[in-house]
Amino acid sequence: MNALAFYTPVKHPFEPEPSGDRELGRLLLTAFRGLGFVPHLASRLLTYRRAFDAADAARVERVAALAAARLIARYRRRPPAGQPRAWVTYQSYYRAPDLVGPAGAPGALQIRVPKLLVQMGLAASGAEASRKLAEKAVKIDGEVVANSSIPLESLPARLVVRLGKRAKVAIIGGYGEGV
Repeated sequence: MNALAFYTPVKHPFEPEPSGDRELGRLLLTAFRGLGFVPHLASRLLTYRRAFDAADAARVERVAALAAARLIARYRRRPPAGQPRAWVTYQSYYRAPDLVGPAGAPGALQIRVPKLLVQMGLAASGAEASRKLAEKAVKIDGEVVANSSIPLESLPARLVVRLGKRAKVAIIGGYGEGV
């Protein structure tokens, strides 16, 4: 079985109220079925907010963390063939962030180290960052990193990234935050 987790933080595709966004969501699910996937709605949590409010954002993050933890536990109870092979988020943007996935798909929450090094200003290019990885000159949280991607346990994540003598702290994820 090719399970696929589908999530939309704006409008649930199966609500009765007519909407072009909902219709597009249903069409996407049909298209995934046509490609041989077995899509399911990963969560009904809606994160859309018209305006940013810090207290509301913190509440939504807490609810999303609980939803993600329940989802991960549910997926881990499934046999490997029943676990999602992909996570698709439809309509995620700054007012409706995806706070559930890809953490909801086991093993899917990873960060590309070369891109992280470039975005943090520790490397001038992806090629330079990849060379530094090959030279074993990169440490994250005190551990030498050799792989081009590393798994993250959850979001937001705080990483101490060191390249040679230079070190910086990266805060990854979170509502209204980023690298």
